[in-house]
Amino acid sequence: MKKLLYFIVLCTMTFGLTNCSKNGSTSRGEEPTSKGTIQLLNTTNDSYYVTINGNTSLSFTQQGNTSVKKEVEVGYYNIKVKQQSGYLFYPTEKEWSGNVKAGQSQIISY
Repeated sequence: MKKLLYFIVLCTMTFGLTNCSKNGSTSRGEEPTSKGTIQLLNTTNDSYYVTINGNTSLSFTQQGNTSVKKEVEVGYYNIKVKQQSGYLFYPTEKEWSGNVKAGQSQIISY
């Protein structure tokens, strides 16, 4: 009887281990979406310094009249832009905050 019980436990463990998903993937081999995107549209002729703070932190200079797409982890983000060129007295500074959701894109235009 003990041998039968051990055999059942062994089969259950083996079945459980072979059907477990690695890194949260689904049984069809698909990875779950835990990332979203932030798309930055610089609609001016001037370059801006961009700072993204959140689960993924980035900073870079974006040239005028360009679009940049950054893949980030889902979560709450604070985005700041500061004009680097083309101003007379002081640079334009803008700030946005919000959540990035899985598989979705947040679009920031300035």
